[in-house]
Amino acid sequence: MGGTIAFSEKRFLGDMATVAGALGSELDLEVTRTAVRSFASSFHTGGVQFRATSRPGDRLNYRFYPRERIRSTRIALRDRLIEPSPLTELLDEWSSAFADESVELCDFDPVEGLSKTWLFMGRLRPVDEVLAASRHIPEGLRELLPVFEECGLVDVRYAAVDYAKQSLSIYFRVAGPLTPRLCSRLHSAVGLPGPSPEKIAVIVRYLRENFVFAVNFSHPLGRAVRTCIYAVGIPDSVTDHLSQRLATFLDATPCYDREVHRVVGWSSGSGDSMYQKAEKSYCGDLSGLLESWNA
Repeated sequence: MGGTIAFSEKRFLGDMATVAGALGSELDLEVTRTAVRSFASSFHTGGVQFRATSRPGDRLNYRFYPRERIRSTRIALRDRLIEPSPLTELLDEWSSAFADESVELCDFDPVEGLSKTWLFMGRLRPVDEVLAASRHIPEGLRELLPVFEECGLVDVRYAAVDYAKQSLSIYFRVAGPLTPRLCSRLHSAVGLPGPSPEKIAVIVRYLRENFVFAVNFSHPLGRAVRTCIYAVGIPDSVTDHLSQRLATFLDATPCYDREVHRVVGWSSGSGDSMYQKAEKSYCGDLSGLLESWNA
C-alpha cells in the first residue's frame, strides 16, 4: 500500500474533532472509537474517507473501503452496533449472491455509529440480477424493472442499505453525457423531480462522460425517495460551485495520501430539496484502491 501513511486511531479521532468543529457538527468520540475498534482491520489496512453535505447541521460522516472481504453486518451484529432487521438480512443475502467479487464498505455517523453498508459489486451487474438476489427487495421496487431497462438503468456498480433511514439504494452507471432530456428521463422513471436545466449546466462541468445515478428507496415499501448524481475524481480546481460549507469541509479535511480523491454529488427529492454532498480521501491510498477495483 503505497502513497499514504498508516492509519492511527489517535490521529483519526483528533482530525475528526477538528473537521467536525469547522463544520459545527456533533461528534461523540466514544461512539467513533467503538466503531473504529470493531472494524480495526478495515480502518488500518483499507482506504478511509470523510463525507459531508451542504445542509447546515448535518453531521460529518466517515467511511472505510476494505482491502479484504468482510461480512460487515455480522461484525456489527456481534458487537451490537446495529439490531437484526430485514435490512441486515437483505445486505447479507446480496453479499452472498455476489460473493465471488463483492466487497462491503461501511458509513458511520459520529453520534449514532454504523449507519449504512454498501456492497461494491466487483463489476457491473445487471439490474435484474441485483433485484432478484434477496427476498427482502420490496415488490414495488421489483415492479420498476421494465422502466429501468427502458431508460437505460441496467448496469449496477454498488447497492447499499441505510439502517438509520430504513432504506436501500441502487447505484447505476449511466452512459453520458448528461443532458436536460436524459436527466428528465432518469428522474421520470422513478417518479421524482430532477435538477433544473440551470443546475444541470453546473453539474456537467464536474462529470466525466459516464456518471453514477443513485436512487434511494424506502423499505419495505420500495418507493423512490431521493436521487443523486455523482461526479467522481474531482480536481481541486473545479470546486467553485460548491456551497461554503462544503468548501470548508474540503479545506479542513486532511489527506495523508499522495493522491487526493474527491467526489461530489447532487441529491434531489420531492419539493425544493436539492443539496450537495462531498467526499474526500483521508488515508489508506484510497485512489489506488479504487483504481484496482476499476471503480
